[in-house]
Amino acid sequence: MGVGEVLFAVVQPSNAMALFALVGAALRLMGLRLGNWCLAAAGIALLLFGLLPTGQLVLEALERRVPSELPLAEVDVIIVLGGYHPATNLLGRGIDPARIPLNQHGDRLTAGAALAARFPDAKLLLTDGGEPAGADLSAALVQALGIAPDRIIVERHATSTFENALLSLELLAPLGESRVVIVSSAWHLPRALATFRSAGFQNVVPWPVDFVSDGVPPWQNWPGSVAAKLSHADLAAREIAALVYYRLTGRIHALFPTAIGGGD
Repeated sequence: MGVGEVLFAVVQPSNAMALFALVGAALRLMGLRLGNWCLAAAGIALLLFGLLPTGQLVLEALERRVPSELPLAEVDVIIVLGGYHPATNLLGRGIDPARIPLNQHGDRLTAGAALAARFPDAKLLLTDGGEPAGADLSAALVQALGIAPDRIIVERHATSTFENALLSLELLAPLGESRVVIVSSAWHLPRALATFRSAGFQNVVPWPVDFVSDGVPPWQNWPGSVAAKLSHADLAAREIAALVYYRLTGRIHALFPTAIGGGD
């Protein structure tokens, strides 16, 4: 885990709220008034991110930048972005296709496999690093679902959306100009598509899955689950932080890109 990952783990809403609460309680026990301010900060965070659907609203705003239905006539390559395998160490246990775990973003892989079945002449590029590589786990799973091995391209080194784009472009270079579909969570696709286009992809369209929005206004489900709201808040904070970082480093050319048109 890099320094950036550690820093974000500390400042993401759920962890920051818990940290402020613990520090505040400790300071109060020491008789320091600063503890009151820390406890107040934890309470405000709980209100904003645990009781109110703040994170969900942010993610839904990103999702609206992606067309939910796009006609697909011809497809040469289906690229499935990683992030749907839980951080579980499977080394030494072998890869059993019948027991490969997926997390809450598993729609990315299942939708990619469904598209591969729909377009039998298209290649399926799986890009996901880690140890073991998520792309290898995914390849074993989609083969068990009936996708022929000669249709699968495995990119097993990428650990970020930026690396997904660069390494996928390198692998697809021998194929020449291709009509590419990129499969990922709807809230992630604005950044992903902008990154892929900045990296050099020309003819790419999004295939959004794993929607946060269910078509019901968030207030109709209130109060709902505090844990679910905090999970959405953490996800939204991470994506906004990534958008800012990608914009500052020139990996995308707009802070809030759109997944249609020119890409930015």
